[in-house]
Amino acid sequence: MTLKVGAHADSRGAEKYNQWLSEKRVKQTLDYLIAKKGIDAARLTGDGFGETQLTNECDNNTYCPESKHKLNRRSEFEVVSF
Repeated sequence: MTLKVGAHADSRGAEKYNQWLSEKRVKQTLDYLIAKKGIDAARLTGDGFGETQLTNECDNNTYCPESKHKLNRRSEFEVVSF
């Protein structure tokens, strides 16, 4: 099986910072899967999406409580091949 990890950030903060943060999140997730779970690195890929794929209306122009912003800070796993 091969997996693709997609990491996301909420909209608070600068777009450049959120992109960096999601890329860091991908790297940490991949490092964990390789070092702690023993998954072969050749079976993993990843992309950081910053704040470009929000799951709700909580963009830079909309007030949202922390509970809604939290939903946008995530890592998603996609099975690429099985």
